[in-house]
Amino acid sequence: MINTLPVSLTPDEQSRRNSIAALLRGNATSDKHLDDARHIFEAAKHGGYFVTTDKRILKLKDPIYDMCTVQVMTPSEAIARIEVKDAKSERDA
Repeated sequence: MINTLPVSLTPDEQSRRNSIAALLRGNATSDKHLDDARHIFEAAKHGGYFVTTDKRILKLKDPIYDMCTVQVMTPSEAIARIEVKDAKSERDA
């Protein structure tokens, strides 16, 4: 039998996620940015990269990096980064 325990964010994690949401929201009044903030927060927690075509998020990539060290990039930038790492790995092999 497999059991899964529900987990929740710590108060510090909630604060960081809410700070990201506030940055994304800017002067808007809706909470439609919460999902984006959650995805960026999880990228910061587990990987450090966030690939998107959302122009609003891409415009904020520097403040997002300053806030949580996530590198926001377009799909083509991500592919270029992978190709560079692959080429470096081949040279080092």
